Order: sequence, then structure tokens, then C-alpha cells
Amino acid sequence: MLLASYYLAAEVPIYITAKVVEKACTITSDSIVVDMGIANSKGAKVGIPFSPLVPFKISLSDCPTGTMQAHVTLSTSNSTSHFIENDSIESSKAKGYAIAVYNSANEIIDMQDNMTDFMIDHNSLYTDLNFSAAFVKTNNDASAGIFHAVASFEIDYD
Repeated sequence: MLLASYYLAAEVPIYITAKVVEKACTITSDSIVVDMGIANSKGAKVGIPFSPLVPFKISLSDCPTGTMQAHVTLSTSNSTSHFIENDSIESSKAKGYAIAVYNSANEIIDMQDNMTDFMIDHNSLYTDLNFSAAFVKTNNDASAGIFHAVASFEIDYD
């Protein structure tokens, strides 16, 4: 008895897109610490920032000559909202509060869907990508306590 084997082949195109660069800009810091200080939430209303804006920046240096823009995407692994939520493991952690991040035009950046564009300044040693942060009350069952959060950023260039 003869068994016949049949194999079918198909051609499927694979499209690859990429941009090859000599190098990216240098980020001048390994980490960025934003000290929000002590925030008084007395009288805070849900969705309205109640602390002063605290500025922070990502500094770039040594950008290649052809690099004209930096596109920054901020993200956080623990957010189910548009803000950076508390990821403290302390038993006395603050509940019902989050951090709103603002661009240089003082507009809130949606942590679930964002990209902020910055022009690279080749006439300066550094290009500073300026942001700020403030506390926001996220619900009426909020309680004071320890707040800790981590966000990350990705930078694309063109």
C-alpha cells in the first residue's frame, strides 16, 4: 500500500520597515526623580489638580545633526485611568489619588494615549523636554497616605 503525502506551500510577503540611524541622542540622566512633597488634599475636588505643578525634564545631548524632532511617549504599567496611579505597597498608602502629567503648554497628558513632540535645539548643548506633575483626586472615597509611582518614557526621533 502506497501512502501519498501532499504539501502545500504559499508565498506570503513580509513587509519590513525601519529607520537606520548612526545613533540617537544621549539622555543625560539614568533616572528622573519628581519630589511631589507633601500635598494637602483638604477641599480637593474629584478630577481637579490640587497640588502645585512640580516641573521635571528629560534632557538630551549630543543629538545627530539630522535629528530634528523628539517624540516622547509616556506610560505606566499600573494605570487604568489617564493618570499615574499609586503603586505603593505600604499598608498606609494613599487611596483615591493619582498624578497628572502636563506638557509644556500645561495640558494634561493622557497616560493611555499620548505622544509629545519637541524640536531638537542644535544651537544648545542640551535640549530639555519639559513636563510637570500635580496630584489629582480620583474619587470621593479618597484617603491620605504614602504615594509612590513609576512611569517610563520612550523617545523616537526624526
